[in-house]
Amino acid sequence: MRTLAGTVLVLCISATAAAQAPNTDISLRVYGISATRDATLSAVTVGSGSGTMTGGEFATRYAWAGLTLRLVNGDVATASGAAGSGSSLTTAEVRVQLGVRVASLDVGYAMRAVTGSLGTTTYSYLRAGASSILDVGATGVSGRLSLGMYFGGQGVPNTTVSGQEIVAALDYRVRGPFFVTLGYRSEVFQATSAGQVRAEHVSGVLVGAGIRYAR
Repeated sequence: MRTLAGTVLVLCISATAAAQAPNTDISLRVYGISATRDATLSAVTVGSGSGTMTGGEFATRYAWAGLTLRLVNGDVATASGAAGSGSSLTTAEVRVQLGVRVASLDVGYAMRAVTGSLGTTTYSYLRAGASSILDVGATGVSGRLSLGMYFGGQGVPNTTVSGQEIVAALDYRVRGPFFVTLGYRSEVFQATSAGQVRAEHVSGVLVGAGIRYAR
């Protein structure tokens, strides 16, 4: 009975938020990430480091459908571990969202380039997940949460890729269409070859600004 009541409450809140959400929503944001990176090979640490990454994101939505384009790039220097374990990371992706802003599903395609001492390796993969954007009344504050899983990936011959990502942030409208954003991003990217799993965990605080048009 409690489970049913809780489910009904969530649905009511979602329906109310959906009814209050703008029909058309377009935003452009840029941000920086103070990132840390930990790399392992079959659960054995091979390197760690830190650096600054930058990103940009364009999102547009009309009613129950949306489109998001994102580019993230940066250098992560070697702080410890094997020589040359530092690298430059670039990720570009396109995602389509279906559902209301407060609870939507998304699917997309992404490419990731990793540049290190051995050159550049490019991976491609599919991304599926869910996202939620909730405006807190007329306060100018919006909360955003995005969860994603990587699958169907490929890279160098006989190598498959997988992973997951979570992004949580708060946007605050400072004046007119302009807003600032503060959040956190965490990503695990795995490449499996010949039974060995190389995993990279990249995470950090996200700070940025943008412009949003909604009606």
